[in-house]
Amino acid sequence: MEQEKINCTIAILTFNSEAGLRTCLSSVKEFAEIIVADGGSTDGTLSIAREYGAKIISQSNPGFPISDFAKERQKTLDVATCPWFFYIDSDEIMTEELKEEIRKVTNFPTLPYKVYKVRYELSTPDFKKRYISYKPYFQTRFFHRDSGAYFIKKVHEKIALKKGEEVGVINASWLVPLHDQLVFSVYAKKVHKRLSVLANEWKSTNFFVFLGKGILPQVVSFTKQLYKLVAIRMRERFDVVVPLRYDIYRLYSPIVLSFFLTRKYVRVLFQR
Repeated sequence: MEQEKINCTIAILTFNSEAGLRTCLSSVKEFAEIIVADGGSTDGTLSIAREYGAKIISQSNPGFPISDFAKERQKTLDVATCPWFFYIDSDEIMTEELKEEIRKVTNFPTLPYKVYKVRYELSTPDFKKRYISYKPYFQTRFFHRDSGAYFIKKVHEKIALKKGEEVGVINASWLVPLHDQLVFSVYAKKVHKRLSVLANEWKSTNFFVFLGKGILPQVVSFTKQLYKLVAIRMRERFDVVVPLRYDIYRLYSPIVLSFFLTRKYVRVLFQR
């Protein structure tokens, strides 16, 4: 006998995402509601979404790159009808273990938590191999709509919670494939686009604020990533960790953001 649908909304942002969307949607087809917010796709994205019964809505500025990811995620949350909500990217998949954990939570007669951090793992593009990380990594992606959670941050969007909200932990994971991230030209283009948005929001002309809140965090980030790059390869076999070039590419982001922030700071300084 077929199980009842999982009483949770899955939300996905798409734009010409046909390459990975079918695999993504197949991994979440047991959920009661799937919402696809599309940015004006001209490939087979929308046909695939309709195959899986997704509710399709339009992004704020179709035909143009997303400038505010929190805004687009919030649109999917605002039209969701299930009590629970989980968001995933169009090239990612949900594992069977995670689906069962979510099913258990949504079937609880009482709520131990209204918000959960969920583990994610990096994998090969075919999802057949999961890479070992320096430590388990989690994101807050699964929550009850009664929690009042909402999206913030234009780039690297995340969930904002009420003060004092307790957060549960789910160790079952969703999988994030490494493909474009291993091609430096593609990776660098995405980094430049994303980080330029962050840097453009800088407004302070105070030099010590610039150093303390702008540059110092990038130095710390670079140092931590370099340490993890070395430590994981001393601890694990090379063939079970992410390809070395991926970790090297990640060192590029704090360098680029430092450059963008410095450029923006100088412009703000001379516009006084």
